[in-house]
Order: sequence, then structure tokens, then C-alpha cells
Amino acid sequence: VDGDLYFWDEREDGVGERDVFVARSDGQGGFLNVEALPAPINSKGRDQLGWINPSGTVMLLAYPDRGGEGGDDIFISRRSGSVWSQPQPLGPLVNSPSYEGGARFTPDGTSLVFTSNRSFPGGPEGLLQVWQIPTAPLVQSGVLIPEDLLP
Repeated sequence: VDGDLYFWDEREDGVGERDVFVARSDGQGGFLNVEALPAPINSKGRDQLGWINPSGTVMLLAYPDRGGEGGDDIFISRRSGSVWSQPQPLGPLVNSPSYEGGARFTPDGTSLVFTSNRSFPGGPEGLLQVWQIPTAPLVQSGVLIPEDLLP
């Protein structure tokens, strides 16, 4: 994103408990002042950035309190101009009643990789694992659009 740095943190100058921030590039290898992203990205709750695409138009985040399947769920927001859309959950093909977060698309856009502590056959309850699912079913279901998967 032209050298901009996006991150989440628990800072006193934030909007809520945990927020997504950006430090914009100064164009000379440094950064300008850090700023919290406005609503609808940040809320009074716990907002976590997972990933932003290289062009800075798609953001994957995790929220525990904005609806979804339960636990922390993965959401997507799209930027048009300087405005981010209301984050939308990726739905039950990705999210479960357990924790999901740390999501990102693979560079070729064919898979979504994320962490979850959902149960799986033969595994202990609550173990945080890396999961990978194809993006094609998410596009077919309308949760993603093909442009989301571009760099």
C-alpha cells in the first residue's frame, strides 16, 4: 500500500479496547503519525487486523462481537477511495463457533489461510491450528468477489 503500515494495538489513543491503526508512508522510507482507522473498521470493542492486500483495497479482520458464527470471526472490508466498507463476516464456510483470526489470501488468490481453535477429529479441544480452504466456494457463495483475490 505504497509503504503504509497497518497494524492492531491496544493504545490509549485508540477508539476501543483493541484497534486497527495505520502509519502512512512519508515517501522517504519513514512514516507519518499513527492514526486509528475510523468506523466502521474500529469500534469500542476488540478489533483485529489480519491482512490487507498489496493495493490496500481489501482488508481481512477478526471481531468477537459483530455477529457471525460465534467466538472471534473473520470479516472482510473493501476500500473505495478513502472509505472502508462495513465489515462483513465470511460466513460458515470459514467461521465456526470457535476462534478464527489471522486470515490472509495466498498470493495466487486460490486459498484463504487462517488460524482457528475449532475441534477436529483426533485433535485436542482448543488447540490453535492453521487452516486452509479454497476461495472458489466463497466466490460461488457470493461472500467474496473475484476482485477481492487480486493483488
